[in-house]
Amino acid sequence: MKLNKATQRQFVVFLFVGAMNTVFGYSVFAFFIFLNFSYYLAFLIATFLGLIFNFMTTGRIVFKNKNIRLFYKFILISMILYFLNIALIKVINAYSNNFYISGGATMALTAFLAFYLNEKIFSARIT
Repeated sequence: MKLNKATQRQFVVFLFVGAMNTVFGYSVFAFFIFLNFSYYLAFLIATFLGLIFNFMTTGRIVFKNKNIRLFYKFILISMILYFLNIALIKVINAYSNNFYISGGATMALTAFLAFYLNEKIFSARIT
């Protein structure tokens, strides 16, 4: 399957913006782990602080969509990803016994699902 140039460019931009969002989110997560917060609370705080930042960068930069009415769907996707992340962190941490590694690995794994779901909401036509 060959992607057109616009889709290829969008995917490259998504990777760049996703990396920027991941660095932001992981930095917040690691900061609160460093402060001895529980992993689920650290991830919850990182998720909340990243919601608006991620919504704006993903919507505006990647998908060229500034429709603020999509924010509720973005929050729903974020909630789904949050609970998936918590479950994966618990599983991965059982093997690694390191929340920094399990948190980073989990974010990398869920990035693909995040792109798919966000592409669906930001590409939808809302009147």
